[in-house]
Amino acid sequence: MEDELVNEIKRMNKLLAFVLVKGQDKIISILQLTAAGYTQSEIGDLLGIARKSVENAIYNYKIKQKKNDKTTAKK
Repeated sequence: MEDELVNEIKRMNKLLAFVLVKGQDKIISILQLTAAGYTQSEIGDLLGIARKSVENAIYNYKIKQKKNDKTTAKK
């Protein structure tokens, strides 16, 4: 009975994650799911992409943000 309850909670959690990111750009979905506490592997599973793709997307986003911060600071 307890295993069934845990599995049902996991199912509901996945459903809520899908609702959270529905219609979002991939990077926005990844960032939202990361903020919600999902691991890169879990995010990959939810979005149907490889964990490494999630890792690369986060890395590239951070690099872009740093460049934007430097550009803004110069103005």
